[in-house]
Amino acid sequence: MLRSCAVAFQSTRKSLVEETRLKTLNLYRSLLRSSEKYQHASALQDLIRDRFKKNKYNTSRPKVFELLVEGDQTRLLLENRSLDSQCMVQNKINIYIEQHRKSKIRPQHQPQQKREKKETKRKPYQVAITTQNSSGYSFKRVRGWVQPVRTAMMLKNRVKTNQIRLDKLSEYKSWLEMVRSERLFLSNLGCLPSDKLYEMESTIKAAIKENNEYHYNAKSLMEGGDDK
Repeated sequence: MLRSCAVAFQSTRKSLVEETRLKTLNLYRSLLRSSEKYQHASALQDLIRDRFKKNKYNTSRPKVFELLVEGDQTRLLLENRSLDSQCMVQNKINIYIEQHRKSKIRPQHQPQQKREKKETKRKPYQVAITTQNSSGYSFKRVRGWVQPVRTAMMLKNRVKTNQIRLDKLSEYKSWLEMVRSERLFLSNLGCLPSDKLYEMESTIKAAIKENNEYHYNAKSLMEGGDDK
């Protein structure tokens, strides 16, 4: 409601916008104060807040004026101090609250029963077979079944790791060839070091040996690749 006034009157002069905003704020506070003396005051105040929030983005000028007039009439009715009037207002409030509560009650949804998973029986040709991937690693799968995503991703990671190992091996071999060429070059110049670059060559050979000792973790892959 507060925001609606500013939106609805944004094309008019600023003084009217500010005046309408202040009147709306005063009306909102007066309605909350006037509802305190009635039974179910908290519920009535919640309804007042809901009505203001519901029309927060109303951009129709006639509708905004209509809502302000309606709110002012409600305020006068709530502030009426005569006993008969208060009883009448209290009855209307009770009826309105009951209707409002009923409209907010939502039917309870019954929980859906979980479906039992059906166990698919293997057909005669669906037997466990041993196959190999592109890098020569052996693993088991069931003939005729779609390969599980987990197994496919594990095999893909194995291929990537194997390719990295092969790239390192190629790089180490190029280093070894470079060291041997450097030894021959320095030997022809007569300035070969005392260790004749054998220490550097042995370091590269150790790296090649460590790289060649790469093994697959066969047990973990077989457990992940077996189809039950």
